[in-house]
Amino acid sequence: MQTEQEPGPVVCGWRIERGWLHGMKTAAVQAAVRPCASSSAPLARAYPAPSLPDPSVTN
Repeated sequence: MQTEQEPGPVVCGWRIERGWLHGMKTAAVQAAVRPCASSSAPLARAYPAPSLPDPSVTN
């Protein structure tokens, strides 16, 4: 997920594990969204993804 917040984009991400979404570590997200060296895209700031409760466990 990426926002358009100022002064630059902010990102977080999830991975699928055991059939559900789990928050990715900040370093993994930062590496995944790093623009190419020749790109003029702004460097996004990564933060830990919020926990998403698994409905099969919470119901």
